[in-house]
Amino acid sequence: MAERLWHYLINSILVATLGSYRAMRVIGNFTVNALNVTGNTFLLALRARLLPFVTDYNSKYTIWLNSLGTEESSVNSVYVFFQLLRSTYIRDWDIAIQSVYNIKTAMYKLLMPDRRTPYQTGSEEDKLGFLQALSLGLVGVAGLAAVKTDVDAKIVIIQGFMNARTTNKAGSRTASDNVEEARVALAEEMYGILGQLMDHNRATPEATGNYFDVSAIRNLEQTLWRRAIKIAKTIALFTRTLVPTDQLRLVNLGLTTLRFAFVATKGGVIGIIFVDVLPLQGVTVNRSALGAISSRFFAVENLSTTAPGKFMVVLI
Repeated sequence: MAERLWHYLINSILVATLGSYRAMRVIGNFTVNALNVTGNTFLLALRARLLPFVTDYNSKYTIWLNSLGTEESSVNSVYVFFQLLRSTYIRDWDIAIQSVYNIKTAMYKLLMPDRRTPYQTGSEEDKLGFLQALSLGLVGVAGLAAVKTDVDAKIVIIQGFMNARTTNKAGSRTASDNVEEARVALAEEMYGILGQLMDHNRATPEATGNYFDVSAIRNLEQTLWRRAIKIAKTIALFTRTLVPTDQLRLVNLGLTTLRFAFVATKGGVIGIIFVDVLPLQGVTVNRSALGAISSRFFAVENLSTTAPGKFMVVLI
């Protein structure tokens, strides 16, 4: 029979904050503030030891929070561009070219050898290649200067979107790795602080609890939600009692406008106090901006009647 590890040999702070960066922020800030006791050289020395770890963690937590959704937003921007290319853009260019050169002429066939098909099928790289080829073909072509200008502008836009997608993907991964490393370092430092306080308060061990957010360590709550939402639907995401100054990060990962609010009952209708977030945008708001403080049910509504949505919500 395997022996259970003595609980004092388990870093409960490290365990409690696994998967919850918000919990680590709350727990770290609580302790560093609790140790700030004027005139108590022992506690102030512990605080001086802990403060750099808390400061580093909070900085990386903020960077991680701001990176949320950037990768997916960039992906969606690329997707939207190619959807417009296969429908609106190539249609408009084709019509403009045909207004100057009949589809049976050699010039039309040079510019559009396979008509619109190459811009509607194939990989992103293939479509970008055809765009660049079209731009080269339009050099000096009489009557199509405006088309070339538009094609060149669209090439710049999609190259920017594709570069941003690569950059944001790497940046998001780096931010996540950095905040996780900082969480582990802070939790380990706090475990060391706990040991020193236990020794200092060995005659009154309960006093050690004054320097830790015991409730946050004991009660593990979800702090990040990532969901899809159907066309013209409202969903209840979670139930939570928050204070007016608590903050939430609302990230719209889709292509429809979404509405966020707290409502009085599960399945309740969003009233006159809410926050709308436009496609591919993210905002940070206080709890007070999302409805009556007495309302505990968080709801999300997809305002579109034609397209589903995606979103992320984080309790900061």
